Amino acid sequence: MAVFERQVRGIIALLIMIAIIPFLTFYQKSIKPPVVPPFMNQTTDSRVIEIVSSRFLEEGIYFMPSGMTSDKLLEHFRRDMSEKDHFHLETLTVLIFEDHSPRPKKAPSKIEASKRLALGFPMDINSATAEELMMISGIGPVLASRITEQRERYGPYTHLNQLTGIRGIKAKTMQKITGKLCVDSI
Repeated sequence: MAVFERQVRGIIALLIMIAIIPFLTFYQKSIKPPVVPPFMNQTTDSRVIEIVSSRFLEEGIYFMPSGMTSDKLLEHFRRDMSEKDHFHLETLTVLIFEDHSPRPKKAPSKIEASKRLALGFPMDINSATAEELMMISGIGPVLASRITEQRERYGPYTHLNQLTGIRGIKAKTMQKITGKLCVDSI
Protein backbone atom coordinates (compact mmCIF):
# COMPACT_ATOMS: atom_id res chain seq x y z
CA MET A 1 0.00 0.00 0.00
CA ALA A 2 2.87 2.39 0.79
CA VAL A 3 4.34 1.95 -2.71
CA PHE A 4 1.04 2.85 -4.36
CA GLU A 5 0.71 6.04 -2.26
CA ARG A 6 4.27 7.12 -3.21
CA GLN A 7 3.51 6.56 -6.86
CA VAL A 8 0.34 8.66 -6.60
CA ARG A 9 2.24 11.44 -4.83
CA GLY A 10 4.97 11.33 -7.48
CA ILE A 11 2.41 11.56 -10.28
CA ILE A 12 0.65 14.47 -8.55
CA ALA A 13 4.00 16.31 -8.09
CA LEU A 14 4.87 15.72 -11.73
CA LEU A 15 1.48 17.04 -12.92
CA ILE A 16 1.82 20.15 -10.74
CA MET A 17 5.29 20.85 -12.23
CA ILE A 18 3.97 20.35 -15.75
CA ALA A 19 1.14 22.79 -15.02
CA ILE A 20 3.49 25.43 -13.55
CA ILE A 21 6.16 25.39 -16.31
CA PRO A 22 4.10 27.32 -18.92
CA PHE A 23 3.41 30.09 -16.38
CA LEU A 24 7.10 30.36 -15.48
CA THR A 25 8.17 30.63 -19.11
CA PHE A 26 5.50 33.26 -19.77
CA TYR A 27 6.59 35.23 -16.69
CA GLN A 28 10.26 35.03 -17.71
CA LYS A 29 9.51 36.34 -21.23
CA SER A 30 7.49 39.25 -19.87
CA ILE A 31 10.34 40.32 -17.59
CA LYS A 32 13.13 40.35 -20.20
CA PRO A 33 12.01 40.77 -23.80
CA PRO A 34 14.45 39.57 -26.46
CA VAL A 35 16.75 42.24 -27.84
CA VAL A 36 17.69 42.16 -31.50
CA PRO A 37 21.25 43.42 -31.94
CA PRO A 38 21.79 46.25 -34.41
CA PHE A 39 22.56 45.33 -38.01
CA MET A 40 21.13 41.83 -37.79
CA ASN A 41 18.37 42.28 -40.39
CA GLN A 42 19.36 40.78 -43.71
CA THR A 43 17.92 42.41 -46.83
CA THR A 44 18.64 41.88 -50.52
CA ASP A 45 21.09 44.80 -50.67
CA SER A 46 22.83 44.18 -47.32
CA ARG A 47 26.61 44.18 -47.02
CA VAL A 48 27.93 41.27 -44.96
CA ILE A 49 30.65 42.37 -42.52
CA GLU A 50 32.52 40.30 -39.95
CA ILE A 51 33.86 42.07 -36.88
CA VAL A 52 36.73 40.36 -35.05
CA SER A 53 39.07 41.25 -32.19
CA SER A 54 36.93 44.00 -30.77
CA ARG A 55 36.72 45.46 -27.30
CA PHE A 56 34.25 48.04 -28.56
CA LEU A 57 31.73 45.99 -30.55
CA GLU A 58 30.45 42.48 -30.19
CA GLU A 59 32.28 40.12 -32.53
CA GLY A 60 30.24 38.41 -35.22
CA ILE A 61 28.61 38.70 -38.62
CA TYR A 62 26.60 41.87 -39.34
CA PHE A 63 24.37 42.88 -42.24
CA MET A 64 25.02 46.53 -43.04
CA PRO A 65 22.75 48.62 -45.25
CA SER A 66 24.03 49.47 -48.71
CA GLY A 67 26.20 52.60 -48.71
CA MET A 68 27.33 52.15 -45.10
CA THR A 69 30.79 53.51 -44.39
CA SER A 70 33.16 52.83 -41.52
CA ASP A 71 32.55 56.25 -39.97
CA LYS A 72 28.76 55.74 -40.05
CA LEU A 73 29.21 52.36 -38.38
CA LEU A 74 31.35 53.83 -35.61
CA GLU A 75 29.03 56.82 -35.27
CA HIS A 76 26.18 54.39 -34.66
CA PHE A 77 28.20 52.81 -31.84
CA ARG A 78 29.36 56.26 -30.65
CA ARG A 79 33.01 55.86 -31.59
CA ASP A 80 35.18 58.63 -33.07
CA MET A 81 37.09 58.15 -36.27
CA SER A 82 39.39 60.43 -38.17
CA GLU A 83 38.66 61.34 -41.79
CA LYS A 84 41.77 59.59 -43.11
CA ASP A 85 40.54 56.25 -41.74
CA HIS A 86 37.21 56.49 -43.55
CA PHE A 87 36.40 53.67 -46.02
CA HIS A 88 33.33 52.06 -47.61
CA LEU A 89 32.21 48.73 -46.22
CA GLU A 90 32.17 46.12 -48.95
CA THR A 91 30.43 42.76 -48.81
CA LEU A 92 32.43 40.03 -47.05
CA THR A 93 34.84 42.50 -45.43
CA VAL A 94 36.49 41.57 -42.15
CA LEU A 95 37.03 44.45 -39.71
CA ILE A 96 39.69 44.14 -37.03
CA PHE A 97 39.77 46.39 -34.00
CA GLU A 98 43.20 46.47 -32.42
CA ASP A 99 43.40 46.65 -28.62
CA HIS A 100 44.83 50.16 -28.44
CA SER A 101 42.56 51.74 -31.06
CA PRO A 102 38.78 52.14 -31.40
CA ARG A 103 39.21 52.49 -35.17
CA PRO A 104 38.78 49.41 -37.35
CA LYS A 105 41.18 48.21 -40.01
CA LYS A 106 40.21 46.14 -43.01
CA ALA A 107 41.69 42.67 -42.84
CA PRO A 108 43.76 41.71 -45.86
CA SER A 109 41.43 38.79 -46.56
CA LYS A 110 37.67 38.39 -46.79
CA ILE A 111 35.38 36.25 -44.64
CA GLU A 112 36.61 32.65 -44.50
CA ALA A 113 35.20 30.11 -46.93
CA SER A 114 33.02 28.13 -44.52
CA LYS A 115 31.23 31.27 -43.33
CA ARG A 116 30.80 32.47 -46.93
CA LEU A 117 29.11 29.19 -47.87
CA ALA A 118 26.91 29.28 -44.76
CA LEU A 119 25.78 32.80 -45.68
CA GLY A 120 25.03 31.74 -49.26
CA PHE A 121 28.03 33.44 -50.87
CA PRO A 122 30.35 31.60 -53.25
CA MET A 123 33.85 30.57 -52.20
CA ASP A 124 36.85 32.10 -53.98
CA ILE A 125 38.54 29.31 -55.92
CA ASN A 126 41.90 31.09 -55.83
CA SER A 127 42.12 31.30 -52.05
CA ALA A 128 40.29 28.10 -51.03
CA THR A 129 42.26 25.22 -49.58
CA ALA A 130 41.58 21.61 -50.53
CA GLU A 131 39.75 21.12 -47.20
CA GLU A 132 37.52 24.13 -47.89
CA LEU A 133 36.78 22.94 -51.42
CA MET A 134 35.60 19.60 -50.00
CA MET A 135 32.79 21.45 -48.19
CA ILE A 136 31.09 21.82 -51.57
CA SER A 137 28.83 18.98 -52.64
CA GLY A 138 30.35 17.31 -55.68
CA ILE A 139 33.98 17.97 -54.71
CA GLY A 140 35.75 15.18 -52.86
CA PRO A 141 39.34 14.90 -51.68
CA VAL A 142 40.71 13.79 -55.06
CA LEU A 143 38.98 16.55 -57.03
CA ALA A 144 39.90 19.17 -54.43
CA SER A 145 43.57 18.22 -54.64
CA ARG A 146 43.46 18.34 -58.45
CA ILE A 147 41.95 21.84 -58.34
CA THR A 148 44.59 23.16 -55.93
CA GLU A 149 47.43 21.41 -57.78
CA GLN A 150 46.41 23.00 -61.09
CA ARG A 151 46.20 26.40 -59.39
CA GLU A 152 49.70 25.96 -57.95
CA ARG A 153 51.11 24.72 -61.27
CA TYR A 154 49.53 27.27 -63.66
CA GLY A 155 48.69 30.20 -61.40
CA PRO A 156 45.34 31.62 -60.26
CA TYR A 157 42.17 30.88 -62.13
CA THR A 158 40.71 33.71 -64.20
CA HIS A 159 37.42 31.96 -65.09
CA LEU A 160 35.46 29.11 -63.57
CA ASN A 161 35.34 27.45 -67.01
CA GLN A 162 39.02 26.59 -66.55
CA LEU A 163 37.89 23.89 -64.12
CA THR A 164 36.54 21.82 -67.02
CA GLY A 165 40.14 21.08 -67.98
CA ILE A 166 40.58 19.11 -64.76
CA ARG A 167 40.04 15.36 -64.99
CA GLY A 168 36.80 14.47 -63.19
CA ILE A 169 34.98 17.77 -63.79
CA LYS A 170 32.35 17.35 -66.45
CA ALA A 171 29.29 19.45 -67.29
CA LYS A 172 27.20 17.83 -64.53
CA THR A 173 29.80 18.57 -61.84
CA MET A 174 30.27 22.13 -63.15
CA GLN A 175 26.53 22.68 -62.91
CA LYS A 176 26.56 21.54 -59.26
CA ILE A 177 29.49 23.69 -58.17
CA THR A 178 29.08 26.85 -60.29
CA GLY A 179 26.95 28.79 -57.77
CA LYS A 180 29.21 27.82 -54.89
CA LEU A 181 32.52 28.94 -56.44
CA CYS A 182 33.70 32.24 -57.83
CA VAL A 183 36.87 33.93 -59.06
CA ASP A 184 37.54 37.00 -56.91
CA SER A 185 39.89 39.71 -58.14
CA ILE A 186 43.41 38.40 -58.44
